[in-house]
Amino acid sequence: MNRAGRVIVGWLLAGAGGSLLAGCAVGPDFERPAAPSQERYDAVQVVLPTAGAGQPQQRLQPGAEPADRWWHAFGSPLLDGTVGQALDGSPTLAAAHATLAAALEATVAARGALLPQVDLAAMAGRGNQIAVRSGGVGTGNLYSLGLSAGYVADVFGGTRRGIEQQAALADVERSQVAAAYLELTGSVVAGAINVAGAQA
Repeated sequence: MNRAGRVIVGWLLAGAGGSLLAGCAVGPDFERPAAPSQERYDAVQVVLPTAGAGQPQQRLQPGAEPADRWWHAFGSPLLDGTVGQALDGSPTLAAAHATLAAALEATVAARGALLPQVDLAAMAGRGNQIAVRSGGVGTGNLYSLGLSAGYVADVFGGTRRGIEQQAALADVERSQVAAAYLELTGSVVAGAINVAGAQA
């Protein structure tokens, strides 16, 4: 085989190898699993007790999200103020919000890895300089300015998987905030009902 033939074969092998490497992504694409078809924990339909005279009947709605300010259904301004005070002064809820904010910022930072990176460095200095020809020593200024740019190709998909991971962690933290919110408001309302019952 002559030299031209070897070069062509080399380019073909390099192209095939590059194609194989480009097809090797890190992990499969995430696919959300289907939601379960079961709407309740057991096969027996829950029957709520009948409401008293003039009271609205309670109903269960499987899969429904609770209202943001669900305690307003009690119609008590005093209870509303108590829950609002608890929400404003809760360090647990504040910590959950701070952790969620950090997770969201980490997701933004992870997405930045897909963009080109540019760095600018500047330096200024003053000091003694030795003149080579005359052999004298003098004072002078030194200035330096540098610009660098780089881009890392996400050939194997590792960066994209890192972004997906950070986004999933942010979703977990969002759920933690919701859980802390419901835990706090539920505890305050239950405590207020117990106090009202004891006073009555």
